[in-house]
Amino acid sequence: MNPSTMTARNTSAMKLEDRQHAEAIDAIARAIAEWTVERQYEVDPSLERRYGRDGRHLWRAEVRSLVQHLAEAIAADRCDLFVHQARWSLAGFLSRDVTPDDLSLCLRSLHEVLESELPKGIAARALPFIDKAIANIGANRDLPPSAISSAMPNASLARLYLLHLLQRDQQSAANTIFEAHREGKSLAEIYETVIGPALREVGRMWHLQEASVADEHYCTAATQMIMSQLRARMTKKPPIGKRLLAASVGGDLHDIGLRMVSDLFEADGWDTEYLGANMPIEEIVASLVDEDGHPIFDLLAVSAGTTLSVRGVAALIDLMRGHPGASNVPVLVGGGPFAAIPDLWKVVGADGYATNAVSALATARSLVGARV
Repeated sequence: MNPSTMTARNTSAMKLEDRQHAEAIDAIARAIAEWTVERQYEVDPSLERRYGRDGRHLWRAEVRSLVQHLAEAIAADRCDLFVHQARWSLAGFLSRDVTPDDLSLCLRSLHEVLESELPKGIAARALPFIDKAIANIGANRDLPPSAISSAMPNASLARLYLLHLLQRDQQSAANTIFEAHREGKSLAEIYETVIGPALREVGRMWHLQEASVADEHYCTAATQMIMSQLRARMTKKPPIGKRLLAASVGGDLHDIGLRMVSDLFEADGWDTEYLGANMPIEEIVASLVDEDGHPIFDLLAVSAGTTLSVRGVAALIDLMRGHPGASNVPVLVGGGPFAAIPDLWKVVGADGYATNAVSALATARSLVGARV
């Protein structure tokens, strides 16, 4: 990834009309889900028998999620955000031995509901997104590959680390990491090639029913504890006189990747302040300035764990650009949606993006260096 060379006053490139269309869909998302499931069960009455008493409830939850992701994709004008979610839903279906044709029917029913119930302009905007998702899941029904491939550096170490965690052996998992550190592996290498892939793999396993919710939660909590112990052992470069604020927007509960970014910046000599997950955007902007409204940070790092945080990131950046003290602070974004859609960082108005914690440092140096 090449560092960004854009200016600090970028604002969201989301079109007002697209945002309004997304908000209109948000406003009736619950009703859309109800109508879609009713239509789905009318077309295929066997769903009642095959999914049982809780079937309609489960399908309404599935449609609500799809509609939420559809609204985000429309607001960003990036159809692939919705296609990606449909593919993720398909993977869950395939792993549960549920026919993917039921998901296709669900999407077709959603298409019909949107076409009949939404104003023509909004429907015309949304329907091509549905059509592309239907075509995509019809053409490709492979399960997502393992997040730890044999070709990756330290793949064996990542698998061993994950195995210890799945066996509920936090101490052995920690020892695996600490031994790798003693043998000369850097903090960045451990984060990027061991811990990161291991957590992505347990997330994939959970989605495919190869791991339980308890497994996923244990692995995450244990990793947070191990990372805190590893931070205490890390060697820091001399201070460089630069400050980083790191946060995820409200509603986004994913923060381990952001914690990794913050740790690597601290090791590189930055003075870091980590606010963590689920931060109201007003609080993030307020944290960027002192009591007199003057900026006190050189860079803001924002993570989006899922597509549902994209509009929140855009709203945060727009709020910053309207604040006299925070308007010139450059914004670096990262997370799954930005990795999946290479130009999404421009859509939300950021100054650069990073595919991982290591590349975040390179981009940050460029962004902040341009402002020294």
